[in-house]
Amino acid sequence: MRRVAFALLLACGAGSLLFDLTLSSRLPRESDWAELAGALRSEARPGDLAQLWPVWAEEARLHIDSMPVLAEEDLVHADYLGFKRLWVVSLPHFGNPEKGLQERGATPAAPARRFGALQLQAWDLHAPEISPLTTQDAEHEVDYVARRCAQVRIEPRMEYFDSDAQPPMMKP
Repeated sequence: MRRVAFALLLACGAGSLLFDLTLSSRLPRESDWAELAGALRSEARPGDLAQLWPVWAEEARLHIDSMPVLAEEDLVHADYLGFKRLWVVSLPHFGNPEKGLQERGATPAAPARRFGALQLQAWDLHAPEISPLTTQDAEHEVDYVARRCAQVRIEPRMEYFDSDAQPPMMKP
């Protein structure tokens, strides 16, 4: 029984060591993030959005400065209102977001590109145009006029009694 327990302990230790030694090949380096951010800067257009996958890859927010960055877990029901193209920044070793995006009707706009451990792919969301709520003429229909505030005196509502430590009484 002790030999089996010792063998299991050795196997766990060897597995942990193997995991730690291969972790650097599965996680992005600083240069990978820099290359990806440069690619996004060069191809960014109005109406673009970056989506992180998996959602815990928050380090991307430190590097992507050319567009808004979201980390939505549910890609099928995610709110991408006002965005036409979605750039998926993913770590392919930790899952694939394609199924959720295809389920919502998105199609790949370009083939996926690799930057070390990172993958970048543009998706067309096929989003309808958002109609403006007001016209150019109606935007200035209501103007703000500054007015002075009237000062109102507020009467105290509590009466305190000093004798016999009675609780405060409300005025009617």
